[in-house]
Amino acid sequence: MGFGMQKWIYNQRPRKLFGKRENKGGFDSIDSLFSSKDLNIEGRTIQKKESREELLKLVREKALKSKVLNTIIVVCLIVIMALLLYIFKPWSLQNSSNYIGQEERKFVEEKIEAFNISMEYGKYNLSKKAYSLAINDFNNALSLFPENSEALIFLTKSYLNDCLTNNNNCENAILKVEELLIRFPENAEFLSYKISIEEKIN
Repeated sequence: MGFGMQKWIYNQRPRKLFGKRENKGGFDSIDSLFSSKDLNIEGRTIQKKESREELLKLVREKALKSKVLNTIIVVCLIVIMALLLYIFKPWSLQNSSNYIGQEERKFVEEKIEAFNISMEYGKYNLSKKAYSLAINDFNNALSLFPENSEALIFLTKSYLNDCLTNNNNCENAILKVEELLIRFPENAEFLSYKISIEEKIN
């Protein structure tokens, strides 16, 4: 029969006033129609009650699993971040290059400033015929920039004047004149320095 009705239900006659209805199915109540074993309603079946110790054990196992899982996730994230930082090095791409560039520029500027000061003092001492002081100043300038021709020329002049005037540093004067002639072999002024020293020595 449609609508889920059983035959014995729709075959019943209306009951009499204040009378009991006869149970055709042979059951005392509707509850006795089905046993708890026959019911298959998910989440509503009667389950065996677990002891407190078993429940605590289950809770501890779940907590331990969640802790292990969280630890693994955190370790993986740390490793990934460390690898990314090692590969890209964001702090060294800009900060270190800028810092190194600034330090190099500062060092070069200080070096040029010290060279200019040494040259100025050397020229002043040379004009005042303080040859030993001038020699020290020009040597300091050459120690900063060994290939600088101006410092070499003024150092040679200081040695030459000290040799010709005070008869000091004649050997150093010869060496510096030869060094100048290696750099400028056809310079007439430097050739005259060599002639002057040779005449002084001879």
